[in-house]
Amino acid sequence: MPGKHWTPDRAARSAAVLVLFLAACAGPPQNLPGTWDIGLPAADEATYSRRVVLVADNQLHNLFADPVPLRRSAAADRLVPVAIRPTQLDFFGSELLEWALDRTSKTPAVHLGDGCNLACVGEFVRFVWHMRRARAGWVMAPGNHDGYFFGNEHADESGTAWQAACRHITPPLLKDRFVRLYVAALLLQRNVVPPSFRLELGLDPEPPPEPTWSELEGRLRGLGARLPPALSWRKTGSERGLLSAIAWRIDSERPWRSFVVQEIDLSEDFPARGLLLDTCQYRSAPSLIPLGFLGVNSGLNGEILEDQAEAAEGWTGREPGAAWALMGHHPYDALTSRGRRAVDGLRARAGGGVFVSAHTHAGSYRLHGSGEATWIELNVGSILDWPIERRSLQFARARGHLWVRAPREDLGPVVQEEFLSEGFPPDWEARPEEPDFFLRYAHLTTTSTRATEMVLRDGLLAAWRRMLEHVPTLPEAPPGDREPTKWPAGTGSDREVRARIERTMGEGVSIETKVGLLVELEEFDRTRTRDEAAARKYRLVQAWWASKYEALTGRRPAQDDWTVAFPER
Repeated sequence: MPGKHWTPDRAARSAAVLVLFLAACAGPPQNLPGTWDIGLPAADEATYSRRVVLVADNQLHNLFADPVPLRRSAAADRLVPVAIRPTQLDFFGSELLEWALDRTSKTPAVHLGDGCNLACVGEFVRFVWHMRRARAGWVMAPGNHDGYFFGNEHADESGTAWQAACRHITPPLLKDRFVRLYVAALLLQRNVVPPSFRLELGLDPEPPPEPTWSELEGRLRGLGARLPPALSWRKTGSERGLLSAIAWRIDSERPWRSFVVQEIDLSEDFPARGLLLDTCQYRSAPSLIPLGFLGVNSGLNGEILEDQAEAAEGWTGREPGAAWALMGHHPYDALTSRGRRAVDGLRARAGGGVFVSAHTHAGSYRLHGSGEATWIELNVGSILDWPIERRSLQFARARGHLWVRAPREDLGPVVQEEFLSEGFPPDWEARPEEPDFFLRYAHLTTTSTRATEMVLRDGLLAAWRRMLEHVPTLPEAPPGDREPTKWPAGTGSDREVRARIERTMGEGVSIETKVGLLVELEEFDRTRTRDEAAARKYRLVQAWWASKYEALTGRRPAQDDWTVAFPER
């Protein structure tokens, strides 16, 4: 109860004083100096750099994880809304990433981090498989979920929590393992790595044919194991390839000090470069609850150590007048003081340019500095979380200015126009009373991780059942080079698969049994024959609904929705 001297008027005056105090602390609004322009020059008066597509934060999640204590309960999701996402977003979200990459198949992609979620080797292998849709090649700046448990900490990999989270797609993806596997993923790409880099590592100058799904993990692990613990390489001459320089350090004793930093060639009409920084390199091991002056949670703060900055310093300043884009996962303001000093030093050597970041899942332009010392940061939103976003980046020179051309594409309305405008069966969408409703978990109040996961697993099984109803298995094609369909045990038809799903749902069946069937269903879906165009539409629309309703915290129209149907009375 309020104290005896409390009155509504006194409360209002106190609130007003607090608002005025916070406004005074906020300082005046920031403005671009008058010497800057906002707009576009005429196309015929400009020269251009190479264009790249920017995507970020798809956070591919291990669908087979055991319950993660504390972090994956309904109560935890109320404190941290991204602790749990709708089942359909974890299940179908990778389709959004593939579709976004397919739409610009001739343009290289830069992924700004968080390809994984729990940080498991299997998550990264699946991520690399999806990124193959970037046919012109792709590179990546590491994110906090790409080497730290749940994106927050360097945990004991032999402990039960991380091992349980990576069940069926083990082992945990420590930062040193990420560097090895990521460089291996570069080496598999024909359009990214010049032959001299492969020769530097004692490999054939040309990569072998693209691996199949069953070959991919072994190929990544094999190439990664061959890498030296440290290397700095730079392209010479006129070799073609997106990657122009790379340096790394792999510290298996202190994985959090491992890093990979890269330079990409964006030159077209004039010299232009992209510098991909690793903002997930730390002096001390990140922890969930940082203790002491040097403690850090990798989900809250990024860092760049001196050895990484020194490796990149030699690349900047080599070409007077070159345009530079510095890129990293964490926003500038989320970096430690050491990380900000590294970015400031590299910006100065590069002669300015733009800083590109991600991590927030809500893209925007940000201004730093003041007056003529103002500089700009472009933060890129998530390809998974609403509003579903990607951008492209290109430099232009015109009217004595260096222009940054970075159009944003909101993919939510695009999905609606391309896949919903012609209609769809009404029972595609799960309704609030059904077990696979997108936000069923959000109505829970339990602090029990296992109780929460029981609801999530049943929701995932129900989502499988619904997909089989609308994207059925087609008669098997002639064997040829194709794998035979791997039906779940005891089944040989969609009807039997759906029946087994229904028997596995409910409180009387253990989580382990549910997960066992989900593992079989993944292999089944990978090998079965289906209408791929129908499957893409269905999966995209499911992810679209899940992303939208999570952001709206309920099944309701969004601002951009075209139509709403209501029952007649």
